[in-house]
Amino acid sequence: MKAHPALERYLSGLEAGCLIYMTVVVEGEVRFGIERLAEGRKRRTLSSALDKILDDLDGVLAVSRDTARAYSTLKADLWKRGRPMSENDLWIAATAIEHRLVLVTNDGFFRQVPQLAVEDWLGG
Repeated sequence: MKAHPALERYLSGLEAGCLIYMTVVVEGEVRFGIERLAEGRKRRTLSSALDKILDDLDGVLAVSRDTARAYSTLKADLWKRGRPMSENDLWIAATAIEHRLVLVTNDGFFRQVPQLAVEDWLGG
């Protein structure tokens, strides 16, 4: 399976020693996508690729009580501003906020969260 060239460029440009994490919510979303595929080579290939990515990461961040506090504050703020997010995106953002991490995504919707540091791996 080939990696996305823009993502490969982004990752190769990171400083040495830069830590890379995934949230358990993202892992669940990716696994759900794989589970929806019919049994076969593509599903096995993607499942193996995900396992390799997870092994290469510095960790998978779980949801904690601190994440729940960040989630509730974030969700209330976005609702007050009339800018609600999907539940999984809220949990992803809350995890990044809790751990003071940069969220790397090409989903511009995350930019509406003022306390969240976001980088677009497509360079946009």
